[in-house]
Formats: sequence, structure tokens, C-alpha cells
Amino acid sequence: MRLRDIPPDRLKPVEAALREHVGDIDLVKPGQFARFVVDGSQEGNRLDVYAADGLFLVASFSLGDSSWATGFAQVVSRSANASEILALDNPSSQLKVDVHVGAKSPKATLRGVGVVADTKAPHYHIRKSGKPRATDNSLQLDIHASADAYLTIVDVDSQGGVTVLFPNDYQRPGYYPDGRVKAGESVLIPDSLEAGNQAGFHWDYTPPKGVDTIRVFASTDLETARMIRQRIQALHKQSQNRGRPGITTRGDLSASVGSLRQDLAKIATRGLIVVHDPTPVTMTPASPTTIFPQPAAPPLEATAPLPTPTEQVSAGTSEPVVANASGSSPGTAAAAPPIVASVPPAPPPALPVSPPPASPQLAQPLIPTPPLPDWTAATLTILVEG
Repeated sequence: MRLRDIPPDRLKPVEAALREHVGDIDLVKPGQFARFVVDGSQEGNRLDVYAADGLFLVASFSLGDSSWATGFAQVVSRSANASEILALDNPSSQLKVDVHVGAKSPKATLRGVGVVADTKAPHYHIRKSGKPRATDNSLQLDIHASADAYLTIVDVDSQGGVTVLFPNDYQRPGYYPDGRVKAGESVLIPDSLEAGNQAGFHWDYTPPKGVDTIRVFASTDLETARMIRQRIQALHKQSQNRGRPGITTRGDLSASVGSLRQDLAKIATRGLIVVHDPTPVTMTPASPTTIFPQPAAPPLEATAPLPTPTEQVSAGTSEPVVANASGSSPGTAAAAPPIVASVPPAPPPALPVSPPPASPQLAQPLIPTPPLPDWTAATLTILVEG
């Protein structure tokens, strides 16, 4: 935070009070980013707290009131808690959840069309003792989820306290056990403002007045829902045990919400998802195999052994004769031609053989894989007046 135009005689006491009640704060110089700007220029005895832009007035405190530092610590704590809770988001989630203030009838025009203003935060009043429960002092939420989901409803009140509103210890056993709702149904929580409703509880507004931030988490698995509830309940207990109800230090947030953010990031849905295809597999017959013929070997020729040029054996005798220049024996007929033995030709090559087409097999049933855990969240801001 940045201190701006604080009277010199009050600067040191203001710094000391902030460090004592707020705790781990960083006082920055002009030109540096600050989540809050504390201004003392209007009146010397008043501190105005502005948002980071230095224009939006968050709260005002009188330095004459000894409890101003405690009130300032609550404002800082609420802002930190709300920022951390709002930072828990899964923008790539396939799950969608819508939340609206329920049980408030819109004003109807002559044509019967309800006109609902959605530009300002809903206004509620603190329910005083003995006053009947009504739609302006007791909260109902109309919630719609796109898939079966487990709801966790968290409230960051005007003092910075973080509370799990739903599920709670007062709800009846048969009223949305574990916070599970069905896809496409509009759920009203609690179901009625009358005594003896099915929910078994009511959400009545009590002091202090201010701005409440409601965060509705929806997860497709119970394990993620329980993790969110346990971490936020632990954060609530830490702030109560410190003796400063509703005031949470940055160390508390780092230990609880910070670790929760890391765990939720591990199961956040990414842009690429696995989608099951239930279509049966189509079996196609195998392609026929063609057998190509091999080239036939040439026929083999076998010839009888020929006699030497100088000697030949006469037919019917074993006496050698001398051949003349013409190649025949003197006084005898010409020798018979040599006998040629031929090997029968190889059979013609076989034609290509195609195997019979494979019979189509029955498609095996596919076992779908369970969907990955998914979660999302929606926010509603409510102004509580006295």
C-alpha cells in the first residue's frame, strides 16, 4: 500500500498501527504499484482508503477512533481473501455453472415479460431479531450446472472472513448429499424461506454490513470438492485462532489457498482433451495376395560323348579305325550323326492364386475410459446494508 498526503505528525503513528494490525504489509513509494492508497488530504483526522486506481473509495476511518486500524485490517484482509478465492479459476473447463439470486420475482411489463437488471450487485439488509424472514434479508441461490457436479459454496464476508456455506452441518441427509446436483437442473438453495424447509437451514444476513463475495465451485468428482472444502475450512479456523476474527495474514493465504491453487491446477482441463468414440470398428477384408510367376529355366540338352579326332569305334566292333580327311573310315559308310537327348520342358507356370476373402469379425465392444476430473467456479457479489 501507499501512504499519500498523511500529515507529518501522524505519519509515524499510522505506519506503526498498520504494521501492528495488518501484519505483513509493504509500504511502497510513489510510482510503484499499490493495491491500496491511503490518503489523508481531505481532513487531518481522517484516512480514506482507495483502490489501486486511486479513485474508487473503499472505506474511510477516523483517526480519533482507536479501532480504526482494526477496521482497516479487515478491509485489507477481505480484499486479499476475495482476490485469492477469485483467482481459483479453470478457464478451459468443459463444465459450466450459472448462479443467480433466487426467489426474487422480476417486475412484469404489460406483455408479461420480466425485466431484470443485471448491472448492479443485489442488495440485502441485515435481518433483525424478530423480523420475518424475507427475500431481502435471507439469501437463496439459483444454481444450474451443465453436468452432474458437486457444489461447494464459499462466502467472503465484508470483514474478510471465509466460510463454506454449502454443504454444511445443518442440512438434512436427503438434501443434495455431498452437494451433488444433476445436469441441467436448476437448484434453489435453500429451497424455501419458510420454517421446516427441506434444506434444514437458512442463510440470514447479520452484522456487519458491507460487500460479500460468493464463489460457487462445481466439480465433477467428489475428491476435488472435498479438497476445496477442507482447505477453505482450514483457512477459516486459522483466522479464528489468531484472536482476530476475519483477519487473515498473507502467510495464511499462502499456506491454504496457495496450495489449493497448485492442487487444482494439476487437474485443470487443458485445451486438448480425450474424447471417447463409441462407433463400432468396421472390419475390411484383407487385400488378395498376388503370386507372380517365376521365369522358366531353359531345357537342358545332353549329347553322347564324341570320339577323339584320330580314333573312332566302328559300329558293332571294338577295333579302332583311322579316319580320313573327310571324317569317315576308308571303305565304310559315313558315321551316324550323334544322338541328342532332350530334357522335357518345364510345366507352364501356375496362375496367380488369390486367398479367399477373410470373413468379417464381430466388432469387440469398447470399454470407455472414465472422464477426467473437471471443475469450474462462478462469482456473485452482494451488497449488505443495515
